[in-house]
Amino acid sequence: MPDRVEKLIEKLSDTDREVVRAGVIDELGRTGDHRAIRVLIGVLNDEDVQVRWRAVQALTGFSDDAIGPLLRSLETPDRFLRRNVVHALGELRAAEAVEKLIRMLMFDETDKEVQIEVVNALNKTGDDRAVEPLITVLKEDDWELRWRAIHALGRLGDERAVEPLLEMLEDDDRDV
Repeated sequence: MPDRVEKLIEKLSDTDREVVRAGVIDELGRTGDHRAIRVLIGVLNDEDVQVRWRAVQALTGFSDDAIGPLLRSLETPDRFLRRNVVHALGELRAAEAVEKLIRMLMFDETDKEVQIEVVNALNKTGDDRAVEPLITVLKEDDWELRWRAIHALGRLGDERAVEPLLEMLEDDDRDV
């Protein structure tokens, strides 16, 4: 006889109604059963934005246990999945993800939306290893990337960022 988690996993694959899938994902997250992590990682690539969002929220309930599977799933070519995974890592404030996030920001990631989410995640971690990479981002062409880096650096409160932030007062974009 299947237990509750097995029934929920079965229901998730058995329905195409987004509202039902989202509800099942919420329940899987509330179970705290680690068998749900792999299923929730898979759902991060769902077509429906609400389903993906609920999967991110459900994964954050697993705290540190979700970080490893999330980091492994960053290797996908799917930019939407990478953005969702980075968001989840930010919500988890995953210190063990900081090096990977920095590497993505500085070298690996070319999609601006994912880069913006990486800056947001680094902001949430509050880790001072992100200071120098975020200072580098201040030189990017994209105004939103610079704007978010400014906020992250302000939150980090590291004195290495003072001069670069003062220079941003002269930015050509008034919003920055």
